[in-house]
Amino acid sequence: MKKLLSLIIASALAMTVSAQEIKKNVTVKVKGGYELKGSVEQTDDSVKITTENGDVFVYRANEILSITDAAGNTQKTTKKKAREKTFFQKGYMGYVDLALGAEAYYGDGMYVQITTTHGYRFTPHVFVGAGTGVGIFSGRAFIPLYAACRVSILKDKRVTPYVNVNVGYNLDPSGTEWSPYNQGGSSYSGAMVAPSIGIEIATNRRLAFYIAADCNLIFCQDNGRFISGKIGVAF
Repeated sequence: MKKLLSLIIASALAMTVSAQEIKKNVTVKVKGGYELKGSVEQTDDSVKITTENGDVFVYRANEILSITDAAGNTQKTTKKKAREKTFFQKGYMGYVDLALGAEAYYGDGMYVQITTTHGYRFTPHVFVGAGTGVGIFSGRAFIPLYAACRVSILKDKRVTPYVNVNVGYNLDPSGTEWSPYNQGGSSYSGAMVAPSIGIEIATNRRLAFYIAADCNLIFCQDNGRFISGKIGVAF
């Protein structure tokens, strides 16, 4: 039993020593202008200083300005500041938004579009994905299918401007061309480009909101030119 207890204590001491970095004959500068000399035991979160007189002081790692050894080598900080994780990190991203506006050329009726976009943020700045949704104008419904690229301007900020471009195809299930002056004609389907500019506001590492000004251009027989304001949520 005594041998087992001794083995446990020795293991615990070995683990403690391995988790610490011990330096002797060093000079430690502490916030507030204090300077202490002696030996230092460092962990990830704290620094224990035993002075030449045998006094013991324990400080948090962020309270230490520098540690200089006997050879004159100076360690400016005891722990590298961990980079704060923000919402704008690499990984999967999803967006859902609502756009409200009007047709820019004719100026008649309310334009409404709901879209959802999913993809991957390759850097804190760049997102690439694809999406779809449904738009309604003057009693006509259409379905956009597009690839998306979004660039967030600022890095690691809770609030950042961004620019976004959707490029794809607009599908008209009804098979007729919309026009306030011509209710017949060819299909309303056609290529589309939708640039927008806005502001993203991250509430935490998992959720953000955004507002934007959006322009949706649909190239068909009667070209659609929709101008709208957009609100959305990112996750």
